[in-house]
Amino acid sequence: LARTLEDLADFDFTVRWIPGNTNVIADALSRVNDCDTISEENVRSDMQVDPIGSQLTEVKMEGGGDSLVKCFSLWLHGHENEHLKIRECIG
Repeated sequence: LARTLEDLADFDFTVRWIPGNTNVIADALSRVNDCDTISEENVRSDMQVDPIGSQLTEVKMEGGGDSLVKCFSLWLHGHENEHLKIRECIG
């Protein structure tokens, strides 16, 4: 966890805690849409023939060390070998 925090420290971002009862965005996303205009026919016509998940590949990688940067390398370049170049760019 400390290594991941160190890697993320190079980026400019803010993490804010919002109490559950005032976090309307998360609440809205978790609710079922009650819209009457959605019908089964409309949903079926919008469905994709090939779902997104069919193109995903599960990758298992050891944690620790440069594992986060290696994952970025795998995602960007298709292999882990470029992780040192990525580390130089963000370092």
